[in-house]
Amino acid sequence: MAWLLLAVFVRFLWACTNMIDQHVSRYLGADAVLSVVLLQNMMALPSALIMMMIVGVPAYPGLDSLLWISMGAAVSLLAVIPYLCVLQIDEARNISPLFEFTPILVMLMAWAILGEVMAAHQMMGALIVIICGFLFMWDFNHNRIKQKTLALMLVASFFYALAQLALRHVSQDMNPWDVAIFFSAGYFTGGIVLSLIRPQTARALWQGIKKGKGTLLGWASLEEMFSRVAFVCLVYAFALAPTAGHVAALSAMQPVFVMMLAVIMGGFSHHHFPKVKWDKDVQVKTALLIVMMGGILLLRQS
Repeated sequence: MAWLLLAVFVRFLWACTNMIDQHVSRYLGADAVLSVVLLQNMMALPSALIMMMIVGVPAYPGLDSLLWISMGAAVSLLAVIPYLCVLQIDEARNISPLFEFTPILVMLMAWAILGEVMAAHQMMGALIVIICGFLFMWDFNHNRIKQKTLALMLVASFFYALAQLALRHVSQDMNPWDVAIFFSAGYFTGGIVLSLIRPQTARALWQGIKKGKGTLLGWASLEEMFSRVAFVCLVYAFALAPTAGHVAALSAMQPVFVMMLAVIMGGFSHHHFPKVKWDKDVQVKTALLIVMMGGILLLRQS
């Protein structure tokens, strides 16, 4: 099933961007959340130009699709803000599991708005995957969850769910590359609006770029490359999958990839990525991964 491989690959790429976001947000400092948002949105312009060089100028999508794309780009911008705020106070490996609010919201919205339903065994597989993803957010060493992190990620997940619903809708009628190009244009437009509303943010970003002597732009370019490839793959997955819920449920793979990357990065850089110990928390979450694989097998059955 091509959609399944694409959906899992998307989660790996987004896990990579989670780690980059953690590094960049802490590099710029505690007051630089909007600077990171602006940087990410401005990098969408070269991405759109490169995609047009590869596939050509996109066809006009029609008013209905254009409205959905505009809504999706706008809520994506809103979702990034609480997400980056959380990265200032917590680790990416603790944050990414909270994105499991997103697939539940996507399934509910797809049922209510698009009229999509899943078979009983597929729903069971999706629930297994999502529940395992939720359990990844629990700290098994101290038996607790961080309330501020939870609240901010609830807001971010709601906006991301709206964005994915928009993607699912337009992917049924538009070429995935055209969708990616128009969404990138929407992100860039959002960056322009943000820089006009908050000129001090643009100045702070410019100071950060000069201070980094190209380092910041290098990380931002890498993050943008991963994001755009993931975006195109996600649109293809939504276009090929039976329902939006099938693709959304596989978001539970993202915290698994984040944890793997956290272990790797912790071995190289302790400044922004604390070393991950083989403690009770990691052991339980490794077992959850095996259960999650069973849920994926149920999900892919027709």
